[in-house]
Amino acid sequence: MSERKNSVTIKKIAEMAGVSRGTVDRALNNRKGVNPEVAKKIKEIAELLNYKVNILAKSLSQSKNKSKIGLIYHVNLYTSVIINEIEEGILKAVSERIDYGIELVTKCGQNFDANKQLELIDEILEEGISALIIVPINDDKIRQRINQLYLEGLPVILLTNNLEETNKLAYVGPNYPLTGRIVAGLTNIITNGKANLGIITAPCSMLGHKQRIDSLKELTKTRYPGIKIIKISEVILNEIEAYKDTKELLINNPQIDILWYAHGGVLSGLKAIKDIGLTGKIKIISSDFSSFIKQALIEDLVTAAISQNGFQQGYYAVKILVDYLLTKNTLQQKDFFIGSDIIIKENMGDMNLN
Repeated sequence: MSERKNSVTIKKIAEMAGVSRGTVDRALNNRKGVNPEVAKKIKEIAELLNYKVNILAKSLSQSKNKSKIGLIYHVNLYTSVIINEIEEGILKAVSERIDYGIELVTKCGQNFDANKQLELIDEILEEGISALIIVPINDDKIRQRINQLYLEGLPVILLTNNLEETNKLAYVGPNYPLTGRIVAGLTNIITNGKANLGIITAPCSMLGHKQRIDSLKELTKTRYPGIKIIKISEVILNEIEAYKDTKELLINNPQIDILWYAHGGVLSGLKAIKDIGLTGKIKIISSDFSSFIKQALIEDLVTAAISQNGFQQGYYAVKILVDYLLTKNTLQQKDFFIGSDIIIKENMGDMNLN
């Protein structure tokens, strides 16, 4: 809360002094690059408003040793819509805290490869990081390594994918079981309770992917028995594989009348649907929301989307971690769930692609 109040006050000081917020920050922290008369004016306004400099942040920013935050993804950064959204949120949060002495070191994995992720953990530790944000693969080797880091005193945030029985500073990401229940409910509404559902998902080696499908299975079994899950197809969702998998799934299972793209793949999936002459005959639910999905909703090619709010996931992971590095206060909660938005054509104008 104190950071937000300071941020608002800095904005007010900047407006009253007729300068940028960056100039205000430099003046109040006695950094170079500010005209002495301007700096004096800024400090007088700050005193008038009873503004207090964040001493912890100032101390960290003036430290000779910058705080390096390690960031490890499970896939290549450019292969996933949601990961690109998360990256934007992370970079925004880091840019807002650059004067705290924060530096980001990023490593990208290869197609859910747990052994490669272990290598990246070792590599990033050699960079001298103070904390780690990781999108962890659901593998015992990764779980054991993170638990070891926790015992060694390294703060670790699990981002967008949780791990059971793992010690961590916090988890920041979706409530995946809830997402599965949302999809079950949407499918029930869209199909009037009778559906032959096909699911295309990234590998369930990610715990979150497994959790949302498991919760959907449970709800269709107990509440929506008219929804039949025909096929669940796990695929590394690059465009070639998603096209191939969609085409094969629909040709081999012609009874499917609704598809849930649980993790990307919609762009090439729609092309496959068109190529086999099923455009308009298959309802589609997407677990991504991008400019392409927005257009597909307008054209009635996609019935509904569920935004995972990747930008917020990345932003709050950094915010929570930096706040902890500044204060060392024990977090009162371990799970920070980022809400999922249900998007249809009629409400998507209110949705931010970030």
